Amino acid sequence: MQSDLFDIGAKLASPGKQFADVAESRIESLERGIDAMESELAPLKTFILPGGTLAAAHLHVARTVCRRAERLVVALGEEGATLRYLNRLSDYLFVAARFANARAGVADTPWAKS
Repeated sequence: MQSDLFDIGAKLASPGKQFADVAESRIESLERGIDAMESELAPLKTFILPGGTLAAAHLHVARTVCRRAERLVVALGEEGATLRYLNRLSDYLFVAARFANARAGVADTPWAKS
């Protein structure tokens, strides 16, 4: 993932077509990872609050940063694999946070509307 993010950064920072878009196989790899983790998790029936274990909290922060990057890439007018990769990565990080909590025996905290 770090290599993918460096590739994306190089592409975004370089004018023209100097760097290729992220490979579709990398997006598919994220999707397989999401599916594998979700197969061990209960389906969500409500929004959940970020948090839980330290690992999950760090993953939620990374997800937030990734979503911010996704919005900035949209603002740049980028489309295609770069945008899809960032979208799937943020979903991967969300599921990974839930997975980390589940492995530690920590339940998701449902969002209670006030």
